[in-house]
Amino acid sequence: MKKSLYTVKVDSDITLKIRTREEARDLFTLVKQNKEHLRQYLDWVDKTKKISNSEEFITKILTGYKNGTDCDFGIYYQRVMVGSGGFHKIDHKNKSAEIGYWIAKNFEGRGIVSKVVKKLIEVGKKKYKLHRIVIRMDTRNEKSQAIPKRLGFTYEGTMRDSRLIHGRFHSSEIWSLLVQY
Repeated sequence: MKKSLYTVKVDSDITLKIRTREEARDLFTLVKQNKEHLRQYLDWVDKTKKISNSEEFITKILTGYKNGTDCDFGIYYQRVMVGSGGFHKIDHKNKSAEIGYWIAKNFEGRGIVSKVVKKLIEVGKKKYKLHRIVIRMDTRNEKSQAIPKRLGFTYEGTMRDSRLIHGRFHSSEIWSLLVQY
């Protein structure tokens, strides 16, 4: 694992860190290896066709991190990148942000994402002084739906046909957590 702008230890096996441009190849490879798993719920997967796409993503995230609008981490399990998770659309005025996450198929079911989201809530409270944290996911993604349920989020509703993925409309569930800092 290379040096990072910002690293957060989740537990003895899991670390979150802002990725560097040098990790674009690793990110690209991870997405490519999990393409079929990820593309059913995420529209950006098919647009990741070459390493430069991952470089552009990391550059965008680094800019967002410096501007305070995004904080997307690589998820590292035993020092190997296995996914991504972080805050998107950080709204400082309204003290709110949206958490997004994904993990490689062979790392599902180990509680990694639940631990990561729990740590992100802590980061949101301490670093960003957030009051409202939102998780939005495809209504078909039952594994993802389990995360906010497990962590005490409140179901707010379903946005019908809110996302166009691979030429078909899909609905999204909205879950939120109000936190005190």
